[in-house]
Amino acid sequence: MNQELFDLFFDEEYKRGTGGVLFIKDDKYSYLFPTEFHIKDFTTKLQDILDEDERKNIFFVIEKDNQLHIMSYSREKILVDGARNALNNQKKTSD
Repeated sequence: MNQELFDLFFDEEYKRGTGGVLFIKDDKYSYLFPTEFHIKDFTTKLQDILDEDERKNIFFVIEKDNQLHIMSYSREKILVDGARNALNNQKKTSD
């Protein structure tokens, strides 16, 4: 995953609130809550995963070939890497 998708996730989470996932289909993206998926079994499974996770990760649901795939990334690692990159960029510009 790239930083742009992580940034988009955090922007949308800020706007809509916690407890959602970034849904990716082709080149379109939406921040959705589990109840916004229309497949009951998937909705239940996704909500269980998010509840157990306790916001340690951020989640992406990718639709490919009419199937939904769940991916997660460590929230802490994304934020630490982002802060490190920002500091490195600031160092470069001040040199």
